[in-house]
Amino acid sequence: MDVLVLIVIVASVREGFVRAVCILNRCEFSVSVNCQHTKFENANRTWFFFGLKGGPAGAILKFTVMNLNKQNKLFSQGMAPVFRIQGKANWERIRDLPTYSTQENNFTMSFKFRNIEEPNCQIFFAFTYPYTYKELQTDLGKFEKKHSNAHLSWPELQSLPSASIYFNRELVIQSLEGRRLDLITISGMNNMAKAKEPTLSNLFPDQDGSRRPHKFSNKKTVFLSARVHPGAPCSSFVI
Repeated sequence: MDVLVLIVIVASVREGFVRAVCILNRCEFSVSVNCQHTKFENANRTWFFFGLKGGPAGAILKFTVMNLNKQNKLFSQGMAPVFRIQGKANWERIRDLPTYSTQENNFTMSFKFRNIEEPNCQIFFAFTYPYTYKELQTDLGKFEKKHSNAHLSWPELQSLPSASIYFNRELVIQSLEGRRLDLITISGMNNMAKAKEPTLSNLFPDQDGSRRPHKFSNKKTVFLSARVHPGAPCSSFVI
């Protein structure tokens, strides 16, 4: 007899909790997100991320994700969850469009997936293409290695070509989980002053002000922020 086990892959993402999995039969499962009917339930119920291991090889599996925010507009325009097979780098869209309904203010979405043949291989499912904290730090590290010049002395900065890009990365603060909140300053080299931006109380913990960016005069400031909510990875890709 085949045994199918659902594994919660992400439990630290606030909007990604999977509270319970109900096995309706050997090929159909009901997944309840965001601590439904507990004191921890909140209004942010869009993101989900879970994994599957085992089960009948080649069988059509059906998943019904319950307690979601209403996403009729997304799913009516061709939105579908994504999946990734362990060992492969890329995520793919579920091939068949999901079905959805709303009953008593509870939005549910169902999708089907043909199980793979390898019994010990995990399959991951998510609301949409994830952009993880690890990916973010890797990408920022690449940009910093390629473009960073704020650490240079003032004479060295002055000697750079006028068309150069000014790039500075600094740690603003760490989250309760110890994750970095990075501030990236990008500008042209024109109108740069020798003075630097001041430090702020309780922020920028691992510097004495020397890593703060230089000030710029007569320039507009454009502030970009993304991923306020963990269920919004699309904004991470855009920024």
